[in-house]
Amino acid sequence: MMPAASSPSGPSRSNSSHSTRGWAEMDPAQWWRNTLAVVRGLLRAPGMQPESIAAVGVSGMVPALVILDRHGNPLRLSIQQNDARTAAELDWMRGLVDAEEFFGVTGGSINQQLIAPKIEWLRRHEPGVMAGARWLLGSYDYITYRLTAT
Repeated sequence: MMPAASSPSGPSRSNSSHSTRGWAEMDPAQWWRNTLAVVRGLLRAPGMQPESIAAVGVSGMVPALVILDRHGNPLRLSIQQNDARTAAELDWMRGLVDAEEFFGVTGGSINQQLIAPKIEWLRRHEPGVMAGARWLLGSYDYITYRLTAT
């Protein structure tokens, strides 16, 4: 059995930032604060015996993009799967890759949810961020990294 944690003043459910039309960004630090709040709540649940925990599972939205520096700190807000800033980068990618071949290999289309156009957008528009990037992670990868420090 898995206990559930909830609280009226519990974790934030949404911290989307849409500072520019078509952009969707979130703060990975808020995800971590939410994780800590939920874990603390679960550990305080009646009958919970922390020593009985055998495993922890982490899941998240795909494909969010989290960029960490060499110290493991986010360099910017994450770019979410529904972010639509990469029109030019999608055109660039379509010029490099045959759409039918891409579909045959991946089962998907060349679209705004892919990570490659987001990375190319950052390379073009935020080269300082990319110069400081050590790791590119998804949302759940970031939480796993914080839980394990590896």
